[in-house]
Amino acid sequence: NKEGGSGSYDRIVGTLECSTHEFDRAPLRGYEGERFYVTEVAVAPHMRRRGVALKMIHAAEQVAVDRGVRVLYLHVDAHNDAAIRLYLRAGFQRVEETMETFNFASALGLLSGSFANADHLLLAKKVGKALFPPAPSEAEVDEHLNLSHNPPRSLVKDLLDDLSLSAF
Repeated sequence: NKEGGSGSYDRIVGTLECSTHEFDRAPLRGYEGERFYVTEVAVAPHMRRRGVALKMIHAAEQVAVDRGVRVLYLHVDAHNDAAIRLYLRAGFQRVEETMETFNFASALGLLSGSFANADHLLLAKKVGKALFPPAPSEAEVDEHLNLSHNPPRSLVKDLLDDLSLSAF
């Protein structure tokens, strides 16, 4: 809701947090000093499925480019189909799990505590120049996942495997 035509908004409908200190906890080779880790993307329930998260991701990409960042990383719950669809549409790709990426997830606490029984995928997106083919459209993602029903996990896995990066 806009207040008084000033162009400012009186309610926060979403947040996105990026930082760099996660890379200090465990080495993740490549792009040192030129990467952000997206720690959280959250949208108010009444504003979901309206493009808010995608707009925030695009804004974060612009901030990243302005600061000389070349890669955005994030972890996503492997069973959160809506989030996976969002990130794939935004152009993120899966980073193949290696001992290094496993140690990175462990250093972030994603393998212990309340996250101990959750599967997380590491996704990454190069920003700036168009270094990857264009992200799939929402229709292409929907078609691949056949989202008219609850897709079997194997379909989500197939899509992620198709977009997997062997060496980011």
